[in-house]
Amino acid sequence: MEKPAYFFILISILSLSTTTTCSLLNKTTDQESLIAFKSTIISDPWGILTKNWSANASICRWIGVSCSLNRQRVTALNFSGFSFKVIIPPAIGNLTFLASLDLSHNNFTSFLPNELSNLSRLELIDFRFNSLTGEISSFGNSLKLRVLNLGYNLLGGNIPYGIFNLSRTEKVDLTANNLEGGLPKDMCNGFSKLS
Repeated sequence: MEKPAYFFILISILSLSTTTTCSLLNKTTDQESLIAFKSTIISDPWGILTKNWSANASICRWIGVSCSLNRQRVTALNFSGFSFKVIIPPAIGNLTFLASLDLSHNNFTSFLPNELSNLSRLELIDFRFNSLTGEISSFGNSLKLRVLNLGYNLLGGNIPYGIFNLSRTEKVDLTANNLEGGLPKDMCNGFSKLS
């Protein structure tokens, strides 16, 4: 074999090795984030996570977790109606492929972690019907955000104008909270689809 052929084979092997290593590290980060989430659960009355979230099973087979087919990264969490009592851990901000986060109809009692703003792929956030407190975090980095449901919580403070600067947003629900202040006069300038 000539030298260029050896070089090409070596580069190909290194490239595959690096891709595999990065993929494993990213899946490990997703798993660690989900385990951190599980560790904050105060009450799981139906034992959903105890029965299903096993270290022996792929995280993509865990109840409430959906993954991308090609990269096996967590793209959606749907825990709607699981009756969890839990504090949202900052580690959730490490699920960088997350596009949909539905924690509605539970008993989440924490503040909204600032780390949610790390999730630039988020399209849907549904935290309706919980007991979330504190102020609404900025979702300024969530440029793909289409739906933001925070209704029926205990959120307070001013309504952050940043949530109305997201060009793809179609729905914002802040119903039945303890929010103060008004809405920006120019909030509809960028919204052609807002409901």
